[in-house]
Amino acid sequence: MGTVKGTKFTEEHVAHIMESRQKSPRWLEGRKRAAAKMRGRPPSLKAMAASLATRSLRTLGLTRDGSQVLWEAYLELHLARLRELREPVTA
Repeated sequence: MGTVKGTKFTEEHVAHIMESRQKSPRWLEGRKRAAAKMRGRPPSLKAMAASLATRSLRTLGLTRDGSQVLWEAYLELHLARLRELREPVTA
């Protein structure tokens, strides 16, 4: 990258970097490999809990970036609930 050390990235600069990165053949190839690796595999409990935590924040009108502590609390809450559901019922 040709930026001076200590330069703050503007939103346009970051958008340009992301667009150019997503068009690069190496990036596309990496995404294809990652998708092939995950094909047919069920999502982990942590991934499901993260998705639920993000959805919970969105219903409150918040974002994960804006309220990281609350997101982590929801993540732990959903993760515990999913683990409870996954454990076999013994009676």
